[in-house]
Amino acid sequence: MSDVEVTMPNGVLVQVSIAHSRSKVSESIKKLKSAMEKDGARKIVGLSVKKIYSTCQNMRQIKVEAKSLLLCTENQCLVVHLSWQGQDFLTILANFLDLPHIAFVGFGIEHDLALMEKDLCLRCTKFVELGSLAAEVKQRPRLKEIGLSELASLFNLSLPLPDQDSFDLNKAAIEYATREAYACFYMGKAMLDVI
Repeated sequence: MSDVEVTMPNGVLVQVSIAHSRSKVSESIKKLKSAMEKDGARKIVGLSVKKIYSTCQNMRQIKVEAKSLLLCTENQCLVVHLSWQGQDFLTILANFLDLPHIAFVGFGIEHDLALMEKDLCLRCTKFVELGSLAAEVKQRPRLKEIGLSELASLFNLSLPLPDQDSFDLNKAAIEYATREAYACFYMGKAMLDVI
């Protein structure tokens, strides 16, 4: 699939790069860094992991695997399909996720990062969980327990539910996932800018 443009609920147009090779991952990360440099403010990246769920042979356990990683800034988003053969791009992603001057924000991010570390040996130590951040900033402990759509609505962002549970690389799934990663960026930026 080629790159696409997705309009966010607040009218911002986001360029989405679908990375399918080491060179595309490298090029797209340069775009993300460049977009952050123009801002001049705190460096924030929305992070979302799309997962696949499968039942193990004994039918008693569900196996969860990281399928795609989305990284989003104000107007750039990178989608990396993590199960492509070779995975020679993992070093580039690992170096980006390890940059100390970037805060990665997401919903359920601690679980997502643990999954990526288990499946791919990708680590990220500077991350912020949006539910906990919202509970602290808005002084409403209940916000730790609500879903992403409900949290986004507090920031006037609409996140309709996807038409499907699995994440395939089709246009509708990429648009939804981009809106989700952008919402993480947008809410994280709004809250981190006030503390």
